[in-house]
Amino acid sequence: MQNDNWLIIEPVHGYNGPVFLSSNNTAVVREVTAVGALNSIIPLSLDTFQKGNLSQTFNDSSKVEMQFLDGSVSSKTTLSVSQTSASTKLLHKGAYFVGKKVYIISAQDPANSPAIGFVKSPKITFYLPQLGQASKNAGLYYYNNNARAWFSVSRTILDIPYSKIVFNPTWLNRMSQFAVIDAPGRPGVIRVETTGNAQESISSTGYRDGSLLRGSNRKIYIISGSTKKLIATMPALRKYANKTIFDVADSVLASYTTNGTIPANIGYVDQSANLSNGSLLRSPDGKIYLIENRQKIYIPSMAELEAFRGRKITNVTDTFLNSITSAPVFSEGNLVRQLDSKVYVIKNGVKVHIKSLSELFLYAGKKIYNIEF
Repeated sequence: MQNDNWLIIEPVHGYNGPVFLSSNNTAVVREVTAVGALNSIIPLSLDTFQKGNLSQTFNDSSKVEMQFLDGSVSSKTTLSVSQTSASTKLLHKGAYFVGKKVYIISAQDPANSPAIGFVKSPKITFYLPQLGQASKNAGLYYYNNNARAWFSVSRTILDIPYSKIVFNPTWLNRMSQFAVIDAPGRPGVIRVETTGNAQESISSTGYRDGSLLRGSNRKIYIISGSTKKLIATMPALRKYANKTIFDVADSVLASYTTNGTIPANIGYVDQSANLSNGSLLRSPDGKIYLIENRQKIYIPSMAELEAFRGRKITNVTDTFLNSITSAPVFSEGNLVRQLDSKVYVIKNGVKVHIKSLSELFLYAGKKIYNIEF
């Protein structure tokens, strides 16, 4: 059927090869389908404008279905689903793999690199006959290679009577291995027993030695056993440039005992010379301040600190830092007057010049704060 120069083709079940039909010298297939059965893996090749359906059935009668809307991918993507035996031991009492299988979803771009994500979330459904005998604690988990642990997938729909679990992912590159696990209490993280390196330690939170963890205050720590060390400088952090930084709850970081900083010989000094305009000071707790007019201004984020790239940061003691007056922090709508007598109003965190007396009269009765910058 032809419609607006598009050729709409019915899905070709069990076949994912090219179908070429021309309309005004344009070859288009609006919807593609791939159906694999009995461990015969059939990939789905999906273009940006296409809808797609991938259905893969395995020898144990389990099945994975993936449904894509048009525009789900940002570039041509090849997807496939395979199955392997669940061979690792779960370190959570009473936990087991439903069906004893792990499902591997692969999404690759034309360069055979892992696809970054989806523009529109697909619908993925796992059908497991054994799910009918599982408890309500059963849930979908993905395997995190860095942490060597299974993490619960949020916002899933568990339908035990129909033996299926449904979810809509945005990313797959970090969630390529899936399993349905029935575990008492349905924990968020389930560690696995590791083999090979007897020196490796896995913490109770599921992160292995050498993992980088970051809390709500944006400080980054490296963990070893039950201890953590603060990575106190950017040069020190660059040594771990290829490692993943895990954003974790503060309660996770609190479960580790602090054991120094990296670099270990970091020194804190007292010197008034650091009060020159534009100086950057770091306190022992890692906070960084900018000096302006002999007052300190806290720099709350890495994005703001980026503006001072290449500038030296001097480590100072709390005693010295506390001796420096904090610059005033103004709220929305405050009026401020600089040394040149110009008056500004604070809007959305920035100063907006009040250019006329008639405009200033709109703020009659409000206090005007004198500032030096």
